[in-house]
Amino acid sequence: MTRAYPGADIGSDHDLVLAIFKLKLNSKRKAKSPRLNFDFEKLKGPNIFETFRAQIGGKFAALTLIDNDVDTMANSVKEVLVSTAEEVLGRKRRTILTVGLERSAGPL
Repeated sequence: MTRAYPGADIGSDHDLVLAIFKLKLNSKRKAKSPRLNFDFEKLKGPNIFETFRAQIGGKFAALTLIDNDVDTMANSVKEVLVSTAEEVLGRKRRTILTVGLERSAGPL
């Protein structure tokens, strides 16, 4: 809502204007990083579990030889875990649930 006040004594030929407005701010939504879903059901098999354990152990043994700061070590541990899980386990496939209308609906 705006309103002009003509004749206000401000020493100029301009008119004084009063404006009232409402402002609604929304927070910016952060984009979510995609979650890595690995097929952990494969770890129940004895051969896969031993393979995963051996590869993790070998890669962590190499990490202990390197002297780095905490952030670098944390990033390298994460990379080791993700890469080994990707190699051995693979990604979990999405299962799509289908609810059939023909099952629940009776004869028309």
